[in-house]
Amino acid sequence: MKNELITIEEYNKLPKDIIRHGLISNSSTGVFMSRDENIPLLRFVVVKRIEGWTVYLGRMSQAVTDIYLHGDKSSTEEYIRRCFPCTDEVFKLYIS
Repeated sequence: MKNELITIEEYNKLPKDIIRHGLISNSSTGVFMSRDENIPLLRFVVVKRIEGWTVYLGRMSQAVTDIYLHGDKSSTEEYIRRCFPCTDEVFKLYIS
């Protein structure tokens, strides 16, 4: 699933809640959020809502639910798609 693009059909079957979470490099090849060398990885949380979906980011040490409630939203398409690879049709539903 990580290397394949999520289609609108697959997306529509997902529940409204946290649909994916994981770790990603805090770098230009991952999701660049901080120049702090002590933060090599970031935690991302993808949340599906009634009106669309969002990617929240936080520190690796934070709990998934904490990031879901208090994380930073990404508005950079490249970073968003690295956390949740999807078709253009699904990306149009992203809430920035």
